Amino acid sequence: MMVDVLVQIQATQRANKEEKERKNRRMFLAELLRSHPVMTSDHDSYKLRTSKWFDHEEISIVCSVLETGFIVEKKHKMQDDSYTTYGIALWDLGYEKSKNPNHLNICGLIDDRVYIFKLLEFWTMRTQIKISNSGDRFYPYNDEEAIISQLKRAQKMKFNSDEQFVCFCRYGKPRKPSDTSWSLSNIVARFRAFSARW
Repeated sequence: MMVDVLVQIQATQRANKEEKERKNRRMFLAELLRSHPVMTSDHDSYKLRTSKWFDHEEISIVCSVLETGFIVEKKHKMQDDSYTTYGIALWDLGYEKSKNPNHLNICGLIDDRVYIFKLLEFWTMRTQIKISNSGDRFYPYNDEEAIISQLKRAQKMKFNSDEQFVCFCRYGKPRKPSDTSWSLSNIVARFRAFSARW
């Protein structure tokens, strides 16, 4: 009888702790969305454009906010933002709702070829990642199905940079190979100029 009471108390404590963690995660996500709202073409839903830099301790939050097709930016903690690496988030089919990091892949480049990394292969120790969809303000972005199709096409192509690769997947093919207006650095520069005016 006493054992049953102890088991019930422990179960209640675990449930309360899990509920508190879910509530904290929802509050954090709500704050992120409040500070970075994006109106999509149908004006009914909001998508996250950019985020703060996440550390490894925040992996559950990262998995809660990343969607297939989001651009992920990585930097080393000890370096400034001038040297970053980009990739495209890709959930294993049917596992996006699981929010399990084992089912989250990041498509990036090794040399000039596309490679699919597991999240923790891309997000190595002493690095931080963030969502970097800032180009959404200037270019219409592909839906999830089109991004997956672009990723399949990209595996047969060579790219000059990871910026060119992620822009190809999220926003479509640049008009010319020399068209640098599609690079994320140019998109971010346009965003900063646009923000300064407001």
